[in-house]
Amino acid sequence: MSDIFREVDEEVRREQLQKLWERYQNLVYVGIFLILAGVGGWRAYEWYEAKRASETGAAFEAAQTLDQEGKAAEAESAYAKVVADGTASYRDLARVRQAAELAQRDSKLGIAAYEKIADDRSVDSAWRDLADPIMGAEDFAYVLEIVPGAMFFLGFAPEGEDWAHCCGIHSTRMMLDESVMPQGAALLAGFAARFLERGFD
Repeated sequence: MSDIFREVDEEVRREQLQKLWERYQNLVYVGIFLILAGVGGWRAYEWYEAKRASETGAAFEAAQTLDQEGKAAEAESAYAKVVADGTASYRDLARVRQAAELAQRDSKLGIAAYEKIADDRSVDSAWRDLADPIMGAEDFAYVLEIVPGAMFFLGFAPEGEDWAHCCGIHSTRMMLDESVMPQGAALLAGFAARFLERGFD
């Protein structure tokens, strides 16, 4: 008797599974199709981005060649094309090079181009910092060749601003706040006292 009941249970389970399959098979097929389409689409996107990067790299190298050959106007135009059509990394690099070309032709236009890069948050921070250069310490490096020392920056940031993005010394947009000077003087005095106590250790 137990065998009969077991066979009946198995038959009932098969019928239930068959009904479930008939009810949801289209959804299963759609799911499989979507997975395959997603994987295929992602692979196609990767191929397209790699192709774009390769083409942009070639265009940037061509612009550099024009630059090295002294063809400033053509190089500027070639960099502008990379800025308009290139991938993100080459686009930022081309903007910096384009600003350099502009600066050679017209210093005001070059400065304006560098300032636009420095203020554009869509540009990678490394390029923004490069586009907002500072003259660190004139001949201080030569002094350090004879007398061991160090250099540091003392400054402030307006409330709510990120100090890392504030303009540095020698920038036309530098902001002054004399209230930080006592802290700098105290820091220098501390360095001097420590040097007198320990020397260069």
